[in-house]
Formats: sequence, C-alpha cells, structure tokens
Amino acid sequence: MQRSILFILLLVLPATTHARPSKTASARKLSLQLHGSYLFTASAADRVSGAQYRRRYANASLGGIQLGWNLSKSFRLALCYEYWFAYRQFSTSSGETTETLKLQTMGLELGWIFASNPRTFLAIALGPHYPIVLQVQSTAVSVPFENASRLPSVILRTQIGFRMSPLLSLTLEGGYRYANLGKLKSGSSDYLPTNFDLTGPHLGMALGFHF
Repeated sequence: MQRSILFILLLVLPATTHARPSKTASARKLSLQLHGSYLFTASAADRVSGAQYRRRYANASLGGIQLGWNLSKSFRLALCYEYWFAYRQFSTSSGETTETLKLQTMGLELGWIFASNPRTFLAIALGPHYPIVLQVQSTAVSVPFENASRLPSVILRTQIGFRMSPLLSLTLEGGYRYANLGKLKSGSSDYLPTNFDLTGPHLGMALGFHF
C-alpha cells in the first residue's frame, strides 16, 4: 500500500510543479471593447420657441469601440472611437425640419481599476475625445452647419465589470461627458444663438474581449 501511494505521488508532483495556470481577464494585456451609451443632454437646440418636437437631441445615443492596453494591474490605457446617433425633428409655422448630427470622435482614456477579484472589478476612466467629423445636416439649408475650430470633449466613466470567462467580460457604466461642440455655421448663418452643447450624464454597457 505504501509503495502504491509513493508511486502515485511520484507521478503527480512533477505535473503539479510544472503546471501553469491559465491567464485571467485581468492578467491579459490587450482588450477589445464594443460599447453603447444613452445620453441625457439639455441642448438649447431642443428649446426652439413655438416648435412642436417629434424628436430631440436629448434622446441621443452612441456606439463605439475601444482598444485597451493594461499598463499594470491597476491602470489601463485605451484608444477610443465613438459614433453618435442624434437628430431632432420639429415643426413650426414654416413647415417641418429634420436635422441630423454627424459626429465621430477619437480619444484616449486612462482607467484606474481600484477594486478587483477574479469575478468582478470596479474602475474609473477619464480622457479627452477629439471630433474627426462634426456637422449638422438640415433639411432647411443646403450647406451643412459646421465648426472649423473643433473643440475636444472630456469623458468620465465609472464602471463595474463582470468577468464571464478569461476571454470575455461585461461592463456596466455611468458617467458624465463635457461635449461643448462650439458655434456651428452654414455660410453666414448660425445654427444656434449660443454654442451647440450636448454636455450631460450617460449610461452604457460594453462587451469586452481579452487577449
């Protein structure tokens, strides 16, 4: 009996000594996230006097993609691309107008993972986003409203993540974005008397793939 036990130990111990645990999601260096957010804005474009609205910019949403790099166990750097889905539709005494915001941004965000275990993590992320496409197309004018001096926006995210496997995670987030798009013009006509501002909080969700 003792010889049998000794024989089993001789087989098992070398295997366990050289065995290497598989990487967890937090140990992997690269990640790819697909995310979407719903925005809560209060733009002056949604308060035209005497207009009857069918759709407002306050109902805007966006989709995006992030390529992230884990700098350490606590810090992550991400290259971000976002595409906005926003338009307003209203009618006045002169007829109905539909205006579509064409906004695409690129940005960098630095994330801090301040609490983590094998199943969940808590993080905050902050960074600037720069418009690469910015215009409003309106049925009321033939030339889109644009802003030559494109202003950066700043995004703050608070995130809770769930690691469903070493390769897959689901993240829920809430945050705030400063998105003052400046003064838009079509020729000599102003889009608004003030800056086109879509600053406000947001809620979102992301699906992450870790490599």
